[in-house]
Formats: sequence, C-alpha cells, structure tokens
Amino acid sequence: MNRWIWLLALLLPQIASADNFETGQDLYALCKQAADPAKRNDLAFGLCMGYIDGYISGYRFKKEIEGSPQICSDIEKRSRRQVLKAVVDHLGEHQEDQKELKSIAMYRALLDKMTCPGEKGK
Repeated sequence: MNRWIWLLALLLPQIASADNFETGQDLYALCKQAADPAKRNDLAFGLCMGYIDGYISGYRFKKEIEGSPQICSDIEKRSRRQVLKAVVDHLGEHQEDQKELKSIAMYRALLDKMTCPGEKGK
C-alpha cells in the first residue's frame, strides 16, 4: 500500500502540470522532455505524442469529410448499441477500412450505415 502512495506522490506534480497543457509554450516544454531520452518522463511523452497523434488524426479526418455527405442528424438520439452494430457490421464488410485511422473508419461506418435517406448528399 505504501508503494502506491509514494507513486502517487511522485506523479501528482506531473499530473498537475498536465492540467495546464494549453499553450504552445506548454507543448514545447512537454515535447522537449519527450524528445530528450535523458529527461523524458512517461507522462510528458504520452501527452506530447497523444496530442500529435490526435492532431494528425483530426487533420486527416477533416480532409476525409470535406464535401462528403453527412451522417444522419439524429445520430445523438440513436442508442450506443445501434452505433456499435453499425460500426461492427461495416468494418466486417469493408476490411480495407480496418487499416484506416479509427476516426475515418468510424466516419465511413456511420456514413454507410446511418445516413438518413432524406439527408444523403447534403
């Protein structure tokens, strides 16, 4: 039990600094730590690489959906099980989408299985 308390005490300052990850200066500080093997800590590395990965995924996703038809506008009202079934069904039928980023795979699945007939092509 004491080991966990010490681990938590060591991580608290790093977790607190993660709350302030908002500016380019914060990005620089974390990514500088991540890039330097001598100074790298797992939290800084995870935050920096997670941000980079999320940014690239978001950029590719934006390019994917520009000018595309949209998912049915009542998607928020659908049950999560319906969405789960749509994703699993689509990815089972379209194995090529399994190789895509998860955001693109999800979009293609929902576009395929949850596009409202009256909204297609909007």
